Amino acid sequence: MCCQQVKAQDSSKKYKGYVLSSVVIADLNNGFDVDKFITRVQRDSTFYKAFKTLSLVGFTQYNDIRFYTKSGKTKDYYSSISRQEVDGKCRTMQNSDEKFSKGYYTEKGKPRHITSKFYERLFMIDEKTCGEDNIVNGKLSADENKRINQLKELVFKPGKSIQGVPGVGAKVGIFEDERKEQYNFSIEKVLYNGDWCYVFKAAPKKEFEKNNVINYLNSWVRIKDKAIVQRKYSLSYKTLLYDFNVQMDVKLKTLKDLLVPYEVYYKGNWHFLGKKREIAEFTTLITDFK
Repeated sequence: MCCQQVKAQDSSKKYKGYVLSSVVIADLNNGFDVDKFITRVQRDSTFYKAFKTLSLVGFTQYNDIRFYTKSGKTKDYYSSISRQEVDGKCRTMQNSDEKFSKGYYTEKGKPRHITSKFYERLFMIDEKTCGEDNIVNGKLSADENKRINQLKELVFKPGKSIQGVPGVGAKVGIFEDERKEQYNFSIEKVLYNGDWCYVFKAAPKKEFEKNNVINYLNSWVRIKDKAIVQRKYSLSYKTLLYDFNVQMDVKLKTLKDLLVPYEVYYKGNWHFLGKKREIAEFTTLITDFK
């Protein structure tokens, strides 16, 4: 079973403001450093690097993205199977079994929805692309579309401020001194996909739920190499200018010595003043890596 999770705990205790399982408490005596672990979670680059690594390998990708009305009816959709081939420093992608609704594309053949544009930039290419790498320098690659950059922040840097969205920045930085007192934090130790991981969890205290953006943030950190191998999170907030409710679940695995995502699930309902509301859901499965 690829996604089996086995907890190794029977009780918990609070340590430095973090609730630790009994097994994690025992690991303190074997060199586990809570402060260094939290810093690692904050500064992690393996998660973003794994997505950049997709430009370097061949794979088969199953795409399914859907848009809904407020009543829950499917409004637009797109599905396909993509096959990426890599030759030297270049890659190409061919799509097959494409199915899409009439309103999915504009008259110019471009994706109509912001979420679709984000999806294509994240997972797909329409022409031969060369010279890419998976080097991460601490910054996300910039995009010409402001909303897509904000979606990138949601995906790759949960727990950090989202630039350009008034009022949210300070409410997303859960590790800031003035904000972290409003959250419950815990660390568990579990067996996940055959490897032991520390699972970091953050959720606002009940009395602060309406004042914060992050509903929960869970990160599975593989002990042997400190790589994040799964991340689940939920963010929501509402003002007169905008509102959003987003959930993400991303799973990663090792391909030889490379970390790559193999399953990505997104569910989002968001609206900015002057833009049409988008209620979207997508699932991406990536397999047959070469």
